[in-house]
Amino acid sequence: IMSALRWRCGGGFALPRCGGLAGDAAWAAPEVTTPSIMCSPRENRINEAFRAKSTAFKFSQRDIVCTLSFYLMSSSTMSIANKMAANAMDAPLLLVAVQSAFVLLMLLPAYKTVKLGSYEDSIRWMPISALFLAMLVTSILSYRHCSLGTLVVFHMGSPIIAVIAEFLLSKTFRGSLHTVASLVLIFVGVLFYAFFQSGIRGELFGILAALANMLIGTSEHVFQRLIMVETPNFGMSDTGILFSNSIVACIGALLLSVVFREERIMRQSADPITTTGYLFILLSCLCAPAIAYLAIRAQRRISATSFLVVTNLDKIIVVAFGIVFLHERYPPLACFG
Repeated sequence: IMSALRWRCGGGFALPRCGGLAGDAAWAAPEVTTPSIMCSPRENRINEAFRAKSTAFKFSQRDIVCTLSFYLMSSSTMSIANKMAANAMDAPLLLVAVQSAFVLLMLLPAYKTVKLGSYEDSIRWMPISALFLAMLVTSILSYRHCSLGTLVVFHMGSPIIAVIAEFLLSKTFRGSLHTVASLVLIFVGVLFYAFFQSGIRGELFGILAALANMLIGTSEHVFQRLIMVETPNFGMSDTGILFSNSIVACIGALLLSVVFREERIMRQSADPITTTGYLFILLSCLCAPAIAYLAIRAQRRISATSFLVVTNLDKIIVVAFGIVFLHERYPPLACFG
């Protein structure tokens, strides 16, 4: 098929190189070609799908491994910092706004790399930025009202939802034995935890926030991947996406904070923020730009399902922190899960 398209439509494809990381190997970078009038609409659609797949897998293994390693470190640190910062500050929405403002501040030295693409690209991305805001808000609320172990149960289900969505919606998604084995292992581990843990601790509000965060976050990652990788000539750079997400999150969280009168709640709080609390708030602000950029960078390189599987690896570190420093108790078999 590729040879026929190359002859009839002007080519632009290079054969994939062998090897790779769980199906996410590097492909030879394709030349950009426009649909040919000699091709039928069906052939042009095939041409476009192959070009999207080639673009999706053009990164080297070293690039992918380094990106995921730094993302994993940032994600685990951010999870711990968010938990402690949410406990220290009685204004979770204001905390999200401060973190987003810090991301915008860190973008100032790199303003030349911020490319927002065409007007259509910006409009197309706006719903993703809204989902990003909703994901941040529900995440910080769940951290405030649930134990770290409870959050693990909900977050572990997100790759299973993502693989179904990508199978139905994505042109470039390729399942593999490694993907299936990872999802089965996650599912068995969650069953072990849920069965042997004496009780899932958390207020009903926090559990609902965690469930909403899982659904919203999975949707955001899947649709973000579809737009970044499979939309022809999508012109937003990684820093442009980061700017769009952060400006929407900052303004949206500030407005919600005013609506729910968080400033008055903080003034009336009997427990002032301690020095340790301020340090964790600062740590969460420092992690916010790193995890926001690395998440976008990672999703250009791997599928949303693989991304969520990698994200769940940091839960081992998070649960260990909860056991050692927050004195959360887990039976041995629940820890094994």
